Amino acid sequence: MAVGVGFRRVLLVMFVLASVGATGCWDRIETSEMSIVGAMAIDEGTEGRIVVSLEIIDAESLAVGAGAGSQQGALVGWMLREEADSVMHAIRSAQRRIPRRIFAGQANTVVFGQNLARQGIKQYLDVFERQNQFRRSIVVSVCDTGAGLLQRPFIEQLPSRTLSGLATHATASGKTTLVTLNEFLRKLAEPGIEPISMHTAGRSTEDEYIKRQGEPVEQTKPGVIRDQPLQADREIEGLLDPSSPVLDPISESGTAETVPGVTIVLGIAVFRGDRVVGVLDGKDARGFLWAAGRVNGGTFALQNPMGNGTVTYEVIRSRASVSCEILQDSIRISIEISPVLEIAELHNGESLSIEGAVKMLEQAADEYILAEVQNTLRIVQHEFRTDIYGFGQAVYRKRPELWRQIEHEWNEQAFPNLEVDVRVSSLLKTAAALLPRIGR
Repeated sequence: MAVGVGFRRVLLVMFVLASVGATGCWDRIETSEMSIVGAMAIDEGTEGRIVVSLEIIDAESLAVGAGAGSQQGALVGWMLREEADSVMHAIRSAQRRIPRRIFAGQANTVVFGQNLARQGIKQYLDVFERQNQFRRSIVVSVCDTGAGLLQRPFIEQLPSRTLSGLATHATASGKTTLVTLNEFLRKLAEPGIEPISMHTAGRSTEDEYIKRQGEPVEQTKPGVIRDQPLQADREIEGLLDPSSPVLDPISESGTAETVPGVTIVLGIAVFRGDRVVGVLDGKDARGFLWAAGRVNGGTFALQNPMGNGTVTYEVIRSRASVSCEILQDSIRISIEISPVLEIAELHNGESLSIEGAVKMLEQAADEYILAEVQNTLRIVQHEFRTDIYGFGQAVYRKRPELWRQIEHEWNEQAFPNLEVDVRVSSLLKTAAALLPRIGR
């Protein structure tokens, strides 16, 4: 009996070992058999459909070095566009035109055309949640000229590298922020807070209303694209039609020389639910980021409080906290902002004690930051009417039962009329060798 049990155990172990040895990556695909997607764009199509643009990377030409793939220039990739009823349908349809399997697991950016984003993008995010090949770290961006963003002359070899570089390094300006798919989906699902995304543009505009309200931008047909395949050294000559999704060349100041344009990161696209309702750029964008504790770089210049000229502050980091006080008939919100600053440049200062100089410089910074925060708060509360600050979330955490009573009317009624107290306490990290030079 014992022998029989032992024999069965031995057979079981042998079976398990044989099974493990026989397994493998049954669905493995070699790199040479894949068409790697570097970036995606989703635009408004015709008759309610969408146009999906895929940047297909030529991995082989990149592997052997720039310029090796072609005698005329570095072949870095192709742009595939397909119009369909859904994102996945467009990707599968595009597969008919390329001999390698499309793989989107390396996509680092998804760009939504502003016209489409104003109608709502939730239904197009479903594919990113269902398909495990998409990473949650993919950067979400809204562009006023849609997929035209993927067609610019770029410093980098690939549009996708330029987009990911902008998302990473443009945050150092203190006037935009990086938003991943994971953060966007989380805010879309959480109560009392609305999502945002990075806002990029093919060209700047002087029309403040267009920038702020995010009005629809005229575009040429989505099928109008650059010659294929894309070349890293390709330049676009002459000025383009204003409605073109391709960036206009810019005139270099001083020499008036026409040079290829570059993609511009304007700031932040503001959502109510899954719909874009406006855009914050420049100081307006930074005014929100101060309150969100997301300013981790950038500079601002003020009139020198110690004399003539200017003083330039550099932001090292900034933190912010939101608290909520609920009275019988009102809700009060308090924001505490704590920036850490350094003096980047100082002109025409007067001789003061170190203690007195630091106090004056910190007070001037406090007043400037406070004005920026309050100006943006007014825009978001009264023009956009969407709680991207998370004030409703503070109410929900403190009084869940109260939130359930007011959540449906929060953005339109309660949020615009909130009393918000903003306090700024700047900390100036000034080298001891800097302040004695004020009197020189």
